[in-house]
Amino acid sequence: MKKIGAVIVDDSPIERQAMRAQISRHPSLALVGEADTLEAGLEVVRRECPQVLFLDICLGSATGFELLHLLEQPPRVVFVTSSPNHGPEAFAVDAVDYLVKPVAPPRFEVTARRLENLFFPGSAPQSPYRREDRICLRSGAQTHLVLVSRLVLLAAEGNFTRVTCADGLSLLIGGSLGELEALLPHPPFARLDRSLLINLERVERAERLARNFSRLWLRGLSAPLELGRTATERLREIFHETGMISG
Repeated sequence: MKKIGAVIVDDSPIERQAMRAQISRHPSLALVGEADTLEAGLEVVRRECPQVLFLDICLGSATGFELLHLLEQPPRVVFVTSSPNHGPEAFAVDAVDYLVKPVAPPRFEVTARRLENLFFPGSAPQSPYRREDRICLRSGAQTHLVLVSRLVLLAAEGNFTRVTCADGLSLLIGGSLGELEALLPHPPFARLDRSLLINLERVERAERLARNFSRLWLRGLSAPLELGRTATERLREIFHETGMISG
């Protein structure tokens, strides 16, 4: 199997050791170097020309972003950091992923699959996010990192998708509903019809008003959803399959 050359840049020996262990578990990844400072990181990246850089954001008095800006042709980057607050900056430089320490093996598995999909297209199915992951949602010029568990519903709007979050945030995202659906775990997410995907963990109650019409209350929404025939029937099937009880 082809290998994806990787370099680790992190000022903590313990964190570098942890990342070495994660990389060693994946046959598609090959560690070709590591460094603990910005200067050493520049040297090893220029020497080894890795395909991916596992990069800490805080490097003593410097930052991982500074390192990237000093590279003429930076490799693809996966940020590995103790802080969840630099997500928008990370994805502004087109990061492949953003890992918050300590990184659990199942979470690193998602990263490894994304790298395989990136460098070896078609060789592996795309792994979905887990409910405890943060998904990157880009709306216009803004980037939002949102916990998957806080997504309430996704609705198709032409070639875009409207994503509604538990705090009332509503984002119009480029890309089809099907593309986003492939990234989300099933369950708890379920497609009700061609244009609507909901988080079943957010369901409070449902009310069937007629044979082909119902209302659905989701925790995090101020008003119920109005469902047509297809969505109503699919919701009934889900209740039957999962044992959920409607109101």
